[in-house]
Amino acid sequence: MKLAAAITALVVLAFPTTALAGGWATVEVAAPPAGIGQGDTWRATFVVRQHGLTPLDDARPRLLIDNGRGETRQFFAEHAGRPGTYVADVTFPSNGTWKARVLDGWTDATPHRMAPIEVPTVGVAAVPSAAREPVRVPHVPPVEAAPAGFPVAKAAAIAFMGVVWLGLWIAVSGASLRVPVAMRARRPA
Repeated sequence: MKLAAAITALVVLAFPTTALAGGWATVEVAAPPAGIGQGDTWRATFVVRQHGLTPLDDARPRLLIDNGRGETRQFFAEHAGRPGTYVADVTFPSNGTWKARVLDGWTDATPHRMAPIEVPTVGVAAVPSAAREPVRVPHVPPVEAAPAGFPVAKAAAIAFMGVVWLGLWIAVSGASLRVPVAMRARRPA
């Protein structure tokens, strides 16, 4: 009976934690056209795939641009009618080098970073033609600093799971904790 209870508890506790672990997505982005300038609109097309395989149709992706001088913009994408494909109309408000990041709209745990985009002054083409091909954006941790403070919720969850596993180990193996003699129940002979 103890074994059945331990296995049932293990199954009940294992599946919710498994469902929450390992959610990630990849994003494939077509680079902006060569010579895009200040005020021009780039129709950014990207594909979001769960675990790099399954196109995600229920994501809410967005593209963020930042020039490092205090100008940032956020562009929300709309579903393009093809599986996992989204489009966003991106406009660069000024010339210079822009960092671009895509939040996949599924986990948003870490943004997918793109190569810096050069927006030249009018009449100067700075983006080579090879950059116009779709580029797979790697899943790279953000450069920004992690939030300060001790992760209390994660530590509590880990401690809780440790206690559960200890309890299951005791139940399955028949091990017992040392209990003082005065607290032991006497069995009838």
